[in-house]
Amino acid sequence: MLNTWSEIIDSPRDRLKRYLRIAVNEAPQVVLHGCPMGSLNQELIKDQGVLREQARKMFDLFGGWLEEQFSALGKSGDVASELARHLQGRMQGIALLGAACSDTEFITREVRQLTDWLE
Repeated sequence: MLNTWSEIIDSPRDRLKRYLRIAVNEAPQVVLHGCPMGSLNQELIKDQGVLREQARKMFDLFGGWLEEQFSALGKSGDVASELARHLQGRMQGIALLGAACSDTEFITREVRQLTDWLE
């Protein structure tokens, strides 16, 4: 998915926006079951061994891709890394609160704010 976006979407800003749209596109499922990646990771990180490492690899995959997009927008290494983590954290929080409140509109509003922030 991430590689495909990198190949077919020219602008790193547009690739980041596409990442954000995951939450809106999946909002009906997220409010019913939570974020699949976040929920799975929440369980896996309870283990202090291999499962915890595997959980982090999922976030690292997305985080690395997000960092590449911010770097392509001219952000330096540390700044790009921090922005990537910020965006991941916001998205996980949006999914959690959207699910807890069964509120797809909340998810849509928050993603709209993040999209505006990217502009």
